[in-house]
Amino acid sequence: MSKSDEKTWGVVMHLGSLILGIFPILSFIVPLIVWLINKDRSRMLNDHGRSALNWSITYIIMMTVFGALTAVYIGALLLPLGFLAHVILCIIAAVKAGQRRKFKHPMTIPFLRVG
Repeated sequence: MSKSDEKTWGVVMHLGSLILGIFPILSFIVPLIVWLINKDRSRMLNDHGRSALNWSITYIIMMTVFGALTAVYIGALLLPLGFLAHVILCIIAAVKAGQRRKFKHPMTIPFLRVG
């Protein structure tokens, strides 16, 4: 795979998660599809895909907990902060993918080991 294609697919992976992040349950779809197609063709995309999937699953869990906490009102404050964290981390990850550099999302549950 060419370096240009790696950059493109890496950015698409993270920005796809960002766009679908409005509905947290869908945020993992684009990273999963891009990762499954390209994981054996590029080590960089394999690493970014695992990192993006770990973050997306963590984001789904986080937003579910925050949604449940709206019953005690604190969730109303945490939901926008969780979405803001998603936006910022996806943009940073997309920039790193565009530079072909590693990026591991902070505060992420490691469901898939990133190399």
